[in-house]
Amino acid sequence: MISLVLAKARTLRRGREILVLMALAVAAACTQPSENPTQSASALPEKIVIGATLPLTGAEARIGGFYKEGYELSFEEANARGGLLIAGKRIPVVMRLVDDESMPAKAVSLAERLITVDKVSLLLGTYSSSLVEAQTSVAEKYRIPYVNGGGAASDIYQKGYRYVFGFLAPVELLADTIMRWVQSQQKAGKLPRPSTIAVLWENTSHGKDFRKGVLQFVGTHGSDYTILLDRPFEMNSDEFSGLIKDLKTARADIVLADAHLPDYIKMQRYYVAAKICSKVLSYGARGPEKQAAEVLGQANVNYVLSAVWWNHQLGSKGVTKHFVDSFRSKFNR
Repeated sequence: MISLVLAKARTLRRGREILVLMALAVAAACTQPSENPTQSASALPEKIVIGATLPLTGAEARIGGFYKEGYELSFEEANARGGLLIAGKRIPVVMRLVDDESMPAKAVSLAERLITVDKVSLLLGTYSSSLVEAQTSVAEKYRIPYVNGGGAASDIYQKGYRYVFGFLAPVELLADTIMRWVQSQQKAGKLPRPSTIAVLWENTSHGKDFRKGVLQFVGTHGSDYTILLDRPFEMNSDEFSGLIKDLKTARADIVLADAHLPDYIKMQRYYVAAKICSKVLSYGARGPEKQAAEVLGQANVNYVLSAVWWNHQLGSKGVTKHFVDSFRSKFNR
């Protein structure tokens, strides 16, 4: 059943909202012992406890708050139906959610506590590849399914772990998606051929995957693109003057930046102050440009390009439409 759930999830691609609905179905599968598939309803637990940590404070708090909303609404939806239907019985689901403070070490210790003290049957992933990657080792150690919807770095899945289930496309694929859009604009005559590119990437597995996706695309379209600047930066950096100075000197047509929101906001302020005006400016494989615009309060951010794990057309179909409608009703946005 788990494989069926994951296959269905791949067709839906709804980051934070659809994640939990699929995860609850995985939980239903995991609560039935494989050695006794004919288990009677009377032998089933009275509730299913699912654990999660999220960065509700610290550098990732803004997006952690979005995940919290999606998680809570999904549990409300499930329990409004009486819980998960397992072996003919509705079983309520309970969420144990704690703040990992955007700190990998905290995320690890809290995950272990959720498993050993709270006795959760399943873990929902936190947000940010660095936090997720650290946490998955705990799930593997205790053989607890870990459903990841907030980390897309390939390193998460290259350790041979068997208890990690993912719902996001690889970061390289989103970088490729941005480059395919760039290529379409080039073919339409809106960008020069060849175009020059600056790649600014955070020095994390996520940033390296984004860079890899861009370089792979450029490598197969060599006559159309030239990389003028290939520059890493440290996550949670306080200033970007040196990087922006190099960017201004490069005078690239296309600026592809992959950064977490707090870093991108700082970087964007330096970019605007330097009066750089690129033909294309990206927020990488992250979130919608509206999110950054709301924080910055600057109209020019409305033109920042990004690739995300969501297609708005899916919002008109099935379980996705129901969840989106419920979300708008509850949160009025």
